[in-house]
Amino acid sequence: ILWGKCMAKVSFEEEELIQIMTTSLCASFPNIDTAKMKREVRKAIRKTEKEEAKHGKRAFIKTFGNFDVFVDEKPVVFGRARAKELLAYLVDRQGASITRAEAFALLWEDGFYDRPMQKQLDVIIRNLKDTLVQNGIGDILDMEKGTLRLVTEQVECDLYKFLEGDLNTIRSFRGEYMSAYSWASLTEAYVTRQLED
Repeated sequence: ILWGKCMAKVSFEEEELIQIMTTSLCASFPNIDTAKMKREVRKAIRKTEKEEAKHGKRAFIKTFGNFDVFVDEKPVVFGRARAKELLAYLVDRQGASITRAEAFALLWEDGFYDRPMQKQLDVIIRNLKDTLVQNGIGDILDMEKGTLRLVTEQVECDLYKFLEGDLNTIRSFRGEYMSAYSWASLTEAYVTRQLED
């Protein structure tokens, strides 16, 4: 498990890390069931991530005004605007999962979801994941069985603090929410109504 804690900090994709650790452990203990070992390694990594999350959240997500992400107070630079928009949408969904088809419809409103465009979506998702991993926050994105979601427990976000009733955050809202994205207007209207009530 100590080895798992050290390796979890390396910038590998999680599945690659799990495979490397499982292969190494199974080579040391040849009579161990590989599938069972893989599950145990996955559990150890998840436990490590949860423990690290308890020690403080490194990612701050700003949704009031323009959408931005900061890690240790430094802005995250996204290589693709659509990758940033996809993350913004996941933040707006507050931890709810979205399908790949929903992600596609968000990013290409009038597009046809055929094989070439599915590959385009793959590029955007990969770019998002790589950007997060490069900034040490790859654990905030959960991808499972064709769905994506933000792991809200791993981030600090002004929207979430507003909804929890944090007075300083409530006072900081100036009527704008993720200004660059038209789909964000529903949440902006909801937040504005909360101030009026």
